[in-house]
Amino acid sequence: MKFRRAAALTVLAVAGLASAAGAQTAAQSPSPAPSGSPLAVLGTLGYRVSSVSQRSSVGSAAPVKARGTFVIVRIDVKNLTSVVQRARLESSFVSTRDGARYPVATAALVAMQAASHLSTSEITGEIRPGFSQTFPLAFDVPRGTRGLSLHVPASYPDVGRQTVLPLALGSR
Repeated sequence: MKFRRAAALTVLAVAGLASAAGAQTAAQSPSPAPSGSPLAVLGTLGYRVSSVSQRSSVGSAAPVKARGTFVIVRIDVKNLTSVVQRARLESSFVSTRDGARYPVATAALVAMQAASHLSTSEITGEIRPGFSQTFPLAFDVPRGTRGLSLHVPASYPDVGRQTVLPLALGSR
């Protein structure tokens, strides 16, 4: 009896993973990462950039205008554990090859979330065991900035570590 129950739960879990993969939020831009991009594993989470775009403003009801240009990154985050994990993306930043750093543009992110009517879990970054979720990030960088990399800090217990993902915006 216990074996049948475990087998049924396994089948349900696999079916849930398949339906969750199809239910992810669509990317805002047509600049996807190359198919088969590797998953960067850091601690209990895996990261993959799904798309990158540039915008002069974001939001609809109360648009937020960039000082330079907004780089909008959609990042897929996969929970590699058997418990709910929290993606700590608010401390992410982009950097240039010469070392300039740009933090998350919080006002732009709030405007994007309001315009998209995102749920609380999409804002807080909670991810169920074995599932992936796509999160938007926005960075205000000077116009014409190229050669950016996304830095994502690790969640507990790997605090202090980070993964670096290249962003396909050109090579200046």
